[in-house]
Amino acid sequence: MIYRIKQLSSLLILISVINGLSYGSEIKVIYSNDAGRIESLKTIEKDNVSFVSGTELAKLLEAGTFYSEPKKKLDLKFKEWRVKLSAYSSYILMENLSSADRHDDILHLPVPVMPSDNDILIPFNAFMTILDAVMPENLTYDDDLKTLEIRTALVNITGVSIQRKSNGTLIKISTTREFPLDSYRAWINRDLGWLYLTIVNGISDSISIISAPTNGAVVKVVPVQMEESTQLSFKLKGEVENPEIYQTTNPHQIVISLRTPERITRKQVEDDLLRNSERWLIDTIVLDAGHGGKDPGSISASGLKEKDVVLDIVKRIGKLIEKKLKVNVVYTREEDVYVSLEERGKIANRNEGKLFISIHLNSFPKNRNVRGFEVYILRPGKTASAIEVAERENSVLRFDDKSSAEKFEKQATEKLILASLTQAAFMSESEDLSGMLEKELKKKISSPSRGVKQAGFYVLVGASMPHAYIEAGFISNRIEEKNFRSSKYKQKFAEAVYEGVRKFKHKYEQLILSANGRSN
Repeated sequence: MIYRIKQLSSLLILISVINGLSYGSEIKVIYSNDAGRIESLKTIEKDNVSFVSGTELAKLLEAGTFYSEPKKKLDLKFKEWRVKLSAYSSYILMENLSSADRHDDILHLPVPVMPSDNDILIPFNAFMTILDAVMPENLTYDDDLKTLEIRTALVNITGVSIQRKSNGTLIKISTTREFPLDSYRAWINRDLGWLYLTIVNGISDSISIISAPTNGAVVKVVPVQMEESTQLSFKLKGEVENPEIYQTTNPHQIVISLRTPERITRKQVEDDLLRNSERWLIDTIVLDAGHGGKDPGSISASGLKEKDVVLDIVKRIGKLIEKKLKVNVVYTREEDVYVSLEERGKIANRNEGKLFISIHLNSFPKNRNVRGFEVYILRPGKTASAIEVAERENSVLRFDDKSSAEKFEKQATEKLILASLTQAAFMSESEDLSGMLEKELKKKISSPSRGVKQAGFYVLVGASMPHAYIEAGFISNRIEEKNFRSSKYKQKFAEAVYEGVRKFKHKYEQLILSANGRSN
């Protein structure tokens, strides 16, 4: 793909207002780590010296930037160097950020830097000679060929977008790569009304970030580049809950969701229950057996398939619920067939399900000693293991046709963000349900509990109801594989899930009926 940088309108204005300036040659910019990327950079000629836009050059170099219009100063932040330039001055301050003694160098250009409209103009050849000397591993300029080769992406935080949602605000920080989970952190100073995000080893494009439109609960964005990290500060208005933060990889983003607390009085809740109590009773439960058909799920060393085990368990749970609770059970699949993740959510909503329970098996072939069951609720994963499980289960999209899979993955990533906001309405119930299921499973089966966790499973995105996602154990573990071949064990597992559902249904409906002046 060929990229072309639009030239700053200020350069056009500049030609008409400053005598002696004219367009010069075009410099070709190539990136050795991206063979398809080619950029161009226009030069401005004055007295046989080629000048370029400082901010435009910074974008091409992917350098962290800070520009002060009143002082006509531009700072460029690279991994090991900070370069400071000022209009009307021929001196450059070079700060060595990697040196133990943190010394500064002052270098002299043959001609001064020139001012421009919200920009500065830098004498290109002389400036490249300096950068080429201090950062030879990052770039090389060939004056004969008028070609600048850049070998390293220097900026890794490229922009911010802020979106208002019906019950919160989404902040998306665009990055060039994935950051380790322990390298970023967000927190709110409620006394000052600021949200702070620190990214270790982050280098930000300050100009793009400062110019990002604000929205929702965010009224101002301030980037601060430090020696070993970037801090993005967001000025907040109104009340928000504690931030949730996670990453996406397609595209690379760090996402922060800020929920707005709902102001609902007890009387409003009671009035709604009086009017709609029958509608909230749990009369339909959706059971989802993971994988199926062309998607076998995880496979044990001896060939046992996840899709077969979970279908058996789900049918056992369904029979118990239908027989003892007398409620409608809807299965997303009752046979060995493939059902897409999107269709599973549609089945749940189409049948007006009141609970959604999805059953899967875990796997970790690298360490076959790992065992135990886990119960998940829908929210972007907060631990590396939770994210790994979600990514593995979400990977079933590869069994859809390519166009459908790509479309749904793109939509589902966005829906996961939205669902993490909208599922707040059912989060308390989902946490209750998951806690009860985990408690009953601990009582009835020999597999150890690995706890109740949060992760972003696409299959839960479309289901607008209280939910639980159970990883019943590790099919890669010899003991648990043996259990999953046992009808007795699978029946115990089904009975534990049934008991958790029964207790949740009783508690949930008692609250509704009590509010309506009735009881079972």
